[in-house]
Amino acid sequence: MILQRVANWIANEVIVKSLARSELFQRMAVKTHQHVQTFSKEGTKHFETIKSSEATQKAQEVIGEHVETAKTFGSSFFRNIKAEYKKLEEEGRRMQK
Repeated sequence: MILQRVANWIANEVIVKSLARSELFQRMAVKTHQHVQTFSKEGTKHFETIKSSEATQKAQEVIGEHVETAKTFGSSFFRNIKAEYKKLEEEGRRMQK
């Protein structure tokens, strides 16, 4: 039990430090932040216009466009996380040898 906790702690340290040094992960974090900020600004900007029925129609179109962008971003984000995880696993294996 204690050995497992120590192993988990060490693994977490390696993962966190590797991600902190990873340019790919840093770029991905910046992109994520930018997308969140963009969606937030767009939502605030269009809040008043959505109140009318005509504006609601337009908002549904805009949301549909952003949903596709979010899906693309999400799948790309997941692929990048998977790739980084594999790199970290390989690095962990090399460190154990």
